Amino acid sequence: MKATALRVERRAAYEAPAFATVARAAAANEAKTHAARNIALGLAAPFIGLAFVLVAPFAGLGALAWFAAKALAAKYPGAVRTGRNVALFAAAPLIGLAYAALFPVVGIGALVWVGLKRNA
Repeated sequence: MKATALRVERRAAYEAPAFATVARAAAANEAKTHAARNIALGLAAPFIGLAFVLVAPFAGLGALAWFAAKALAAKYPGAVRTGRNVALFAAAPLIGLAYAALFPVVGIGALVWVGLKRNA
């Protein structure tokens, strides 16, 4: 704020008085904007910290699982293929459910798109 106000004062000395008035108003508005942003960040900071605290253990467990999987793959090359097959077998019902739930929506969207394209 101080540096901005100093620049405004220096520039106002060389330019028309109307610019000085507008520039002072802009500097004051900038100060209000910074204050509002700082207040919003201050109010949001606890929630951002809470998000980090909640996510950090899962991120650590994910990293641990990733490193363990890489070590297992290096030691047992056939384990990767078997693990992939088991994971796909376990995920297949969920993938099928997602397709069954979303196909009517996609179909209606396709019909609407074709109808609008034909009428256009």
